[in-house]
Amino acid sequence: MKILLKYAISLLRGIPLAYPKIKEHSISIEGEAGIKRVVHISDLHIGEFATLKFCKELIRRIDTIFPDIILISGDMITSRKKRYIDIFKIFSTLKSKDGIFFVAGNRELECFSLVELKELCEEVGFRLLEDEVVLVGNLKIAGITNGGENLKKNLSKISPKEVDILFSHQPKSIKAALKLGIKTKLFVCGHTHGGQLNPFGKNLLKKQNQPYFSGMYSKDKMLVYVNSGVGSTVVPLRFLSTSEIASLNIESKP
Repeated sequence: MKILLKYAISLLRGIPLAYPKIKEHSISIEGEAGIKRVVHISDLHIGEFATLKFCKELIRRIDTIFPDIILISGDMITSRKKRYIDIFKIFSTLKSKDGIFFVAGNRELECFSLVELKELCEEVGFRLLEDEVVLVGNLKIAGITNGGENLKKNLSKISPKEVDILFSHQPKSIKAALKLGIKTKLFVCGHTHGGQLNPFGKNLLKKQNQPYFSGMYSKDKMLVYVNSGVGSTVVPLRFLSTSEIASLNIESKP
């Protein structure tokens, strides 16, 4: 049985990933942010099925958007083997006017310490946000480390408590953030893969108590965007789910 499973996995590895589509959204938020084009991606999973060729094409597609800011919600690299780290380093060619910001997902934290991950991010030009707020122009952006049992402790570090954009790896982070009095106009995350293989994936996410599944949601005065990811895990296939690059065109309103 194990031999058959290994054989099946080896056959699946020969199936190329489908390239992600660019999904554009216009978002109005209160404040003085001006106009910003924010690209958001998540869940590439280098170490599983994302090849060097795939990553180069992903970068090319992002470059066509001419982003002001890039936000990456973790699970970009899922192995510390040198050949996968070398693929990750190709992202040093990724361009953004005002910066590329990264938060750790559960898969990075399984492979690297935060110190190691920070060094790797710095090498490619990403800024790893470890439960902190940065000011990008007039936009206050907060990034949360994937927490698990440490999520409440991580969120307690966020200061100030009112930001324009909050981003993390998992949708459930927003529930904990709101309980701790953190306010945001836009929350973006990944992790779900849009279920990847539905309806099985969607049912699994419900069991994980993920409050949001995929796409744009509105709750009170807050917008939530859940990215379905650019890669795949376990198998290089999707059903009733598409991979994506989110282009969020943010404009402030008085």
